[in-house]
Amino acid sequence: MQDIQREAGLSAGVIYLYFKSKNEIILGIANQILATIGGIIPERPVIDGEVLNLPDIIRMFLGAAEELHREEEIFPLAIQIWAEAVRDPVMLASLRESIADVKRHVRRLLEDCQTRGLVQADADLDGLTMAIIGLGQGFIVQRTLLGESARSPYLAGIDALLANVTAA
Repeated sequence: MQDIQREAGLSAGVIYLYFKSKNEIILGIANQILATIGGIIPERPVIDGEVLNLPDIIRMFLGAAEELHREEEIFPLAIQIWAEAVRDPVMLASLRESIADVKRHVRRLLEDCQTRGLVQADADLDGLTMAIIGLGQGFIVQRTLLGESARSPYLAGIDALLANVTAA
């Protein structure tokens, strides 16, 4: 709370005029981050007239999250928020709602990919949506714990995974 007060340039009393508790501040930050991430997911797998494949879409999604991290250093904060949510049922419920918005964005994108033949017609889009979000969460954890050096091998691993699944 002292870091928040110092960064905001406000006293403890003033902060509590806007937020009832530390958890409410954390929830506000978490919801803002998830809304931003949801907003970076394109509606369609076409950018500047070029149709993207699934690895490119995942790379773009992770790159946008990484750009947000460069601007706001969100990765360590995301891990702390997830840890708090495990202990706080109110926070967990709120995060689930925000993640549901991200899931809707990803699902809509996958539906358009499926229509364009970029995803198999019989693919489990709910499962694929969760896997893509899980890749994002894994990326956040590995980049936080292992640093910048984790980026290239992680992206190469995604490419290899998708190439091997497609070939099977």
